Amino acid sequence: MENIKSNYIGKTKRNRLQDSEKPYTEKEINNLDIQAKALYSDLIALSRKIISGIDSSYIDIYEEAHNQISKCASMVKSNPFLLKYIKYSTADNYLYAHTANTTLLSLAIGTAMNLKEKELLILGLSALLHDIGMTNFISLARKERKLNSAEIGAIQKHSLLSVKKLDKIIDFIYGDKEKIKKIIFQIHERHDGTGYPEGLKSNETNILASIISVADSYEAMTHIRPWREPISCHGVIKNFIENGPTGFNPLVLKKLIEVLSVFPPGSIVELSNGTIAQILKTNKGSLLRPMVKTILDKNYTAIEEQIIDLVQYPLTSINDIVTLKDLAKKNPAFAAELELSSLWIEW
Repeated sequence: MENIKSNYIGKTKRNRLQDSEKPYTEKEINNLDIQAKALYSDLIALSRKIISGIDSSYIDIYEEAHNQISKCASMVKSNPFLLKYIKYSTADNYLYAHTANTTLLSLAIGTAMNLKEKELLILGLSALLHDIGMTNFISLARKERKLNSAEIGAIQKHSLLSVKKLDKIIDFIYGDKEKIKKIIFQIHERHDGTGYPEGLKSNETNILASIISVADSYEAMTHIRPWREPISCHGVIKNFIENGPTGFNPLVLKKLIEVLSVFPPGSIVELSNGTIAQILKTNKGSLLRPMVKTILDKNYTAIEEQIIDLVQYPLTSINDIVTLKDLAKKNPAFAAELELSSLWIEW
């Protein structure tokens, strides 16, 4: 658990934006981060349990999953530091963190869309279970090259396999299984009809499937795969803003940007004073003024970490995004350490 010192936490009594969040004390930030880390750890453990056990003859997991998703849905609403954890990957099997990250992001989007509690639970459970069919294609997913058309065709069958494998879960609540089957089957459909398996358009697709579709795609693009480097979080959001919805439901895409802002949690940025900082959380109503943690000075030398809420510091702003390649050129040791720190490791 990182213990962060703060040069601004609660100094300013008035909010500069009417809808900005309250200032946080150092103790509050650390407590919220402890809670977020514990929940994320439990979600990763549950994801691992489901994915590693789904190919047995049966699995008794639904009640545990239901309870965990309920906790996640609650914390998404109450803990603004939770989403910084979706930057993580799991080295032994990318599906574990991918599943957890997609679940949290889906719940955050669903919350921003004011879904009812029961809808959020179904959404979270569908996201948690959406890739169980991928266990049949792990060897393909680990190839260190782009897949050919035949391999892509094969891997696209995972949606149907995910639906079929739901029948191995023996403790489903009555009625939930059929709802979740429909959602999972449609996650890779696209707004413009270019998706699979049926080429449905947006008005034919379940809205919960559309939410997971956006969350799943964002998560995949921003994390490394054997055959490609990740795209920066900011880069993905920028592309969505500049190129429009294309294959995604425009309402859902709008809510994704609202949830993550222009500079999503985990992004590395250069501030107007030259300091290099990492985004800790977004601020509602201010897409360009998040809370950040300073990490390097203008010469890319490590400094004592401090927290600055840019809503409260109008003279300090974000100049530019800093990529991992930028960091590697100017401070290769720090870049390597940062890259390693993105792997979820329970010591």
